Amino acid sequence: MGSYYQAEIRITKQEDGLWRLYVPEMKGAWVDARTLEEGFSDIQEAIALMITYYQERGWPLPGSVEPKEGPPAAAILPVNLEEYQFTSPPAKPRASKKS
Repeated sequence: MGSYYQAEIRITKQEDGLWRLYVPEMKGAWVDARTLEEGFSDIQEAIALMITYYQERGWPLPGSVEPKEGPPAAAILPVNLEEYQFTSPPAKPRASKKS
């Protein structure tokens, strides 16, 4: 991987139950989504569109959006367990040992 952009985003839960993900310093870089998974995918696309928009106009990027070199090395990612439905198979009864 050559280069990428790192963007600081904010996440809020709205009254209608949707997640809002946005870049505070980048007007137009926001999405509403039913799940965080969907929101992260959508906000990446919105940020890419806005970076292109800024570049086409010769505008400087906000300080919270930085170009980086090399592969991403770390990320802080929220995980909302309510969005995942994991089910475990029912426990098998254990056979009792008789002495």
